Amino acid sequence: MGAATAYKGLFSIIAVCALALVGCGGDSDFTSAYKPPESGRPAQPASAFPQASGSTLREVLQSTDAPLISLGLRIEPTAMVFDKGRNRYPIQITTKEGAPVDDVDLALYLAKVPKPKPRKGRAGKAPTSPAQGLDSVAQGPFPARMETLATDPQFTARSTAEDPHSATAVYVGELNFPAEGEWVVGAVVKKGEETFSTVLPQVTVGEFQRFPKVGQRAPAIPDIASALGKEPILLVFASPKFSSNRTAGPTLDVAKQVAGHFQGQAAFINVEIYNDNDPSKGVRPQVRAYRLPTEPWLFGIDRQGRIVGEVEGAIGVAELTRLVERAIEK
Repeated sequence: MGAATAYKGLFSIIAVCALALVGCGGDSDFTSAYKPPESGRPAQPASAFPQASGSTLREVLQSTDAPLISLGLRIEPTAMVFDKGRNRYPIQITTKEGAPVDDVDLALYLAKVPKPKPRKGRAGKAPTSPAQGLDSVAQGPFPARMETLATDPQFTARSTAEDPHSATAVYVGELNFPAEGEWVVGAVVKKGEETFSTVLPQVTVGEFQRFPKVGQRAPAIPDIASALGKEPILLVFASPKFSSNRTAGPTLDVAKQVAGHFQGQAAFINVEIYNDNDPSKGVRPQVRAYRLPTEPWLFGIDRQGRIVGEVEGAIGVAELTRLVERAIEK
């Protein structure tokens, strides 16, 4: 299921206990003057990375100075849900020991895995493998920005501060998938003037069709029942203790900081993933209701009860602030 923090089996081993981060607001007009810092680093121009120019993905990746492994870094995508069109693609970059890295630049490339061809003289179709996508024409580069996950000290949990492997930043690329199906993603990391490449896990665009979408009414789970359709909601699914990619804790810290600045204007609710916070007891019904294959997840819900924005994976203060503003302004 890729490198994201995925549940073992289909929605297995996860549960959720709701915890309101900030009290629910009333019907007052949106008047927040909060201007979060645009902390992080913007994406480099596409011209700073190897150009596809009709080359295959294999050729693009081989044009770099060396494989990423020679730099001693690892890249871990933290999302699994992708639709045809534009998608947010979050990535963690770490050392081989797991320490977070935020001082390199990154670009992504796409290539379509070809559809299976009919077998000659035999029933069915010949299988394809992700490796075949490497020989398809590459699309890109799609440079990624770096968003810091830093929060003000009063919002940073002790577990976040004391964990040397806790995520400190997320790289975010905007990928445009022109069709559903299997895609191979390649990555080029730039450090100084040198470039390093690797292949990331294959993604299946359109796999999660029953997932709640922007514009739809939010599933009415008990945790948000009293606020749904009455006031804006930021709904956060995250279990920091069990997040294998170390993003849930920092993301929850970010949510708490944003909640503090919008207190009284929206309901901020965190839903834990596992029953009694114990993976052996399975996922709670709330997680199954939203059909979440990974965590963390964040949903912005307006006062009519409709989803106005959704984010899979880690998110910084500035981007989350914009999501909450959309929910409040609707």
